[in-house]
Amino acid sequence: GGAKMLNFLARAKPDGYTIGSTNLPNFPVNLIIRKKLHFTIDSFDQIGAVAIDPTSIYVRADSKYKNFNDLVTDAKNNPGKVTIGIASYRNHGLTVLRAEQALGVDFNLVVFGGGGPTRKAVLGGHVPAGTQSAGGVMRFHPKKLRVLVQFAPKRVAHALDVPTIKELTGAKVYHNVVRMAGAPKGLPKKTLAKIRNAWKAAMKDPTWLKTAKKLGMPVNYISGEEADKMTKVMYKELKDLFNSDPALMKLAKKKKKKKKK
Repeated sequence: GGAKMLNFLARAKPDGYTIGSTNLPNFPVNLIIRKKLHFTIDSFDQIGAVAIDPTSIYVRADSKYKNFNDLVTDAKNNPGKVTIGIASYRNHGLTVLRAEQALGVDFNLVVFGGGGPTRKAVLGGHVPAGTQSAGGVMRFHPKKLRVLVQFAPKRVAHALDVPTIKELTGAKVYHNVVRMAGAPKGLPKKTLAKIRNAWKAAMKDPTWLKTAKKLGMPVNYISGEEADKMTKVMYKELKDLFNSDPALMKLAKKKKKKKKK
């Protein structure tokens, strides 16, 4: 899993030959909910990010909810009865909890254990809404699902027709899935600079851009320095959220039970 990989990466020799995924929010969330880890928020030299994809709330294309405000209004009129499917309380589920606090609403959150099962539940009409990265929803079911809102400070390039939560409500609730890479802390300055420059150059590679477009993957280059700042800001925000709600720790640690064969 992610924590095992980060443990390995943190203890690897900082010589530039070992890099790994330091994706957000997985990296900081692991630090918050797990014990006996071999890494801290300062254990890595961040190389850069390849994509930033904001959390979104989506519905089926034929849903009665024509926009996000329809969903919020229904939730306010029926506290705890409007259901939103989430993969877990470790990623997009955290965004919905923060949105509840900011908007003064109470959704009924149902854990499905992954983005795929959540989408299937929405498509099948089992739950009226779900949450996932905007790019993920649009990549898999652009015609069958409709994104109501994105949790970003401004509209991202791959979801320009989707309003932000700030536009709709004024609430500043932001959450991104950031796909990034890092190396063990302590790389020689020249080595780190060389790897960061190579990463930046790779983001402009025509073959990579063509492949990403074919797969429907958003591409947003972020420098290593900016990725490091982003990591620490998210870590603080999520730590404050977990500290404000002791019950959230148990929910985040809980795993969906596997069906017996």
